[in-house]
Order: sequence, then structure tokens, then C-alpha cells
Amino acid sequence: MLDENFFVLTFSEILSMIVTIASVGLIVKQLNESRLASQMEGFLELGAQFGEIAPAIEFIDALTLSSEWNSMSAEESYRHIFDNEVNRNFFKKVGVFYEILGALLQRGVLDNKLAMDTFGAIGSNRWQTVKKVAKIQRSLMKEQSLYEHWEWFAKKFDN
Repeated sequence: MLDENFFVLTFSEILSMIVTIASVGLIVKQLNESRLASQMEGFLELGAQFGEIAPAIEFIDALTLSSEWNSMSAEESYRHIFDNEVNRNFFKKVGVFYEILGALLQRGVLDNKLAMDTFGAIGSNRWQTVKKVAKIQRSLMKEQSLYEHWEWFAKKFDN
């Protein structure tokens, strides 16, 4: 036969359970806050990189508005970028930035909504501007994964 006090909890046992539950809640809250903090840190780092590549961004944005660029074939566009060292470097800097952004988003390191709100429309537009060049570069380098994260990012925004 069971002792009649078997189900009776002492005050210290109840207090211990409350402290344990509260501790678990605080740990979960702290983990969520530290994840948000690391996401914000990554986002700020990307923002700083974005500022550093401002001339490259301006170059790509100017192409978007250029009727000459928009009338060029893919091959002419490729030559326009890669036959000029400054243009080539600008193209690569913007590509690397959006590759990093896309990769971080795919892996859940950055807040998706924040990144899309901040970089989505312009990142997608910039991809539309240079995708013909990127696709030729993939083919020439025999590297189909080149700028795949930027392309993924642009498609995600467009959806």
C-alpha cells in the first residue's frame, strides 16, 4: 500500500520546480535574443559592406537605366563588363555582396523579412540587369553555381 503522503509535494520541491521552469524559460528567451543580436550584427556588417561598394552599386544601377545597355545582346553586355577592368571589378563586388546576402538568407543566419525589405527590390532589379552577363560567365567558367545565391535571392523576392 502506498504511503498517503506519496503525492504530497513539499514546499521546497514545488519551489524547485518553479525555479527550473523559470530557468528554462529564461534560457530560451536568452537564446532567442542572442540569435536576434547575431542576426542584427550580420545585417549591420552587410550594411557596412554595402556602403563600401557604393561606386560599384552606382555602376550597376546606371546600367539598369541605360537604354544602350538594355539593347545590347548578352555577348555585347559581357564584353562591356569584362573588357574593362573597372567595370569587371564593379560587377564582381556587387556579385560577391549579393552572393553573401543570399547564402546567409538561405542558411537562416539573417532575418528574411528584414533583408527582403531592405535589399529585396534593388537586389532583384540588379540581378535582372546583370543576369545575362552572369549566365555567360557561368558557361565560360564551366561553373553553374556562380552567383546562384544572388539568383536565388532575386527569385525569392520576385515570388
